[in-house]
Amino acid sequence: KELVSQVADAIRRGATVNVIVPEESDEGDKLNYGNIGTLQTLKRASEEPGAKGKFNAYLFRKDVKFNHSKAMSFDVKTAIVGSTNLTSRSLHGTITGFLFNKEMSLMVDDKEFVRDLNKDLFNRDMTPQYSKKLDDKWFKEIEKEQDKIDKYSAIQPMF
Repeated sequence: KELVSQVADAIRRGATVNVIVPEESDEGDKLNYGNIGTLQTLKRASEEPGAKGKFNAYLFRKDVKFNHSKAMSFDVKTAIVGSTNLTSRSLHGTITGFLFNKEMSLMVDDKEFVRDLNKDLFNRDMTPQYSKKLDDKWFKEIEKEQDKIDKYSAIQPMF
C-alpha cells in the first residue's frame, strides 16, 4: 500500500505514470481484481484537483505471448528489471522473516540501457498490437464488479 501511495503522490506532483498489467493473471481473480483496485487508486490520484501528472493504464492482451519479467523505468535514467512481483508474498513473505517467493531484481543506472528498455519493451507494449489502453468507459464499466475489486484489493493491493 505504501508503494501505491508513493506512486499516487508522484502523479499528484507531476509525474507521468504508465502501468501495464496482464489482461488475465496466472494467479486468477485475486490478482486481477487487486491490480484493478490499484489502477483505480492511481487514476483517482491523477484526477484530483491540483494533480499535475498523468496516468495511463494498459491491459497486456492475453492472446499475445509475453515476457514474464517485471520492469520499471524512472526519469529515463534508472530501471529495475527482474522477477520480483510487487506483492506482499514476494516482497515480505506471508510469515514474518520468511519469503514465500525467492525473487531478484537488478537496478540499473544507465541512460542508454533505460532508453533502449523504454523503446524495446515499454513503448512497444503500450501499442494496440500488444495492449489495450484503458479509458474512462472501461473504468466505469468495471465498477460493476467493485465488491470483488474492494475485497481482493484489501488482500492483494499491488501489481
